[in-house]
Amino acid sequence: SSGLIDTTYWDFDDGTYDTSVYLDTLPHMMDTVFHQYTLSGSYNPTIISFNSYGADTYQLAYPVIVDLLGGPQSKCIPATGVTCCGSGIYRVKFANIDYMTGDATFGHEDFACSKIANVNAGTKVDLKVTTDPVGANTVRGWIDYDTNGIFFPNELVISTNNIVGTHTSVVTIPSTAVQNTVLRMRVANIPYGWALDIPPCDTIDYGQYEDYG
Repeated sequence: SSGLIDTTYWDFDDGTYDTSVYLDTLPHMMDTVFHQYTLSGSYNPTIISFNSYGADTYQLAYPVIVDLLGGPQSKCIPATGVTCCGSGIYRVKFANIDYMTGDATFGHEDFACSKIANVNAGTKVDLKVTTDPVGANTVRGWIDYDTNGIFFPNELVISTNNIVGTHTSVVTIPSTAVQNTVLRMRVANIPYGWALDIPPCDTIDYGQYEDYG
């Protein structure tokens, strides 16, 4: 359709709706509709706009994730001890996440409530973690599929050693994962050879932990 909007119809995908009447003046095109969800879950709100020429429908590209518990929980907060020489996690790519950060001098960084990947059970998703571009690194990563705040060995999603630059893994999202809520993903690095492995929660030297949703 074309022309200015007369009426908009919102379907918030939780059984509630909103109808707003707009005047044919530009300022009303910028009106905002506020909606408060009462249950945690994944929602796909839709807006339908009407005028004398017809109607048009638009749905958000990604669902609205509502977590009334305050975000994915973690029963342990990791940390960075000694840092040196630019070691750390510089970039994480996973589904729609593509985020660049500083080195290990920033310590543990928690983006679980702000950088959230949208994935579906049963799908395969590429995970790429970029570390110090000069020295070889070890990388580990986990997703708390059962949301109990603990990372178990069967929740390991990336395990690489002696790689310079970008570490890659293909993550298969299990059908048993808790759905329609935000899960915590944690990635960690240390210089290769500094330790035999990286635990999911510890204080590590010359490395870094970062959390995503």
